[in-house]
Amino acid sequence: MTKVSVFPAIKNLLKENVTLYGFVPPDARPPYVVYEERGQTWGFPDVTRGTVSFGLKILSTYKGAQEINQMIALLKGKLEGCEVTLEPRLKGLFRFIHQDTEFKNDAITREAVLEFQLMVRK
Repeated sequence: MTKVSVFPAIKNLLKENVTLYGFVPPDARPPYVVYEERGQTWGFPDVTRGTVSFGLKILSTYKGAQEINQMIALLKGKLEGCEVTLEPRLKGLFRFIHQDTEFKNDAITREAVLEFQLMVRK
């Protein structure tokens, strides 16, 4: 079974546009994005093809929806249909799956979760 690390590829694609965390440090200030891997599935016996499912959670405390909507559009624009090389001879293609946006009870914080898949092949 193969295990692929997708976080470095995503961080490289987004590094100039957003703050991306694998875990959120206590002193982190919004807006930021958190990478959350959901799982990996690989073909059998052909382990040269697989799918990595992950979420990108956006947190914003901007007064209004403009900031989070811009970040959602940016993430979709940067990742959807983008091809990446993960390791030598291992390629991937990002696919957007689903999105949820929530206005938190504090009446300030907005959170969006974007679900993606990375289709991987050798």
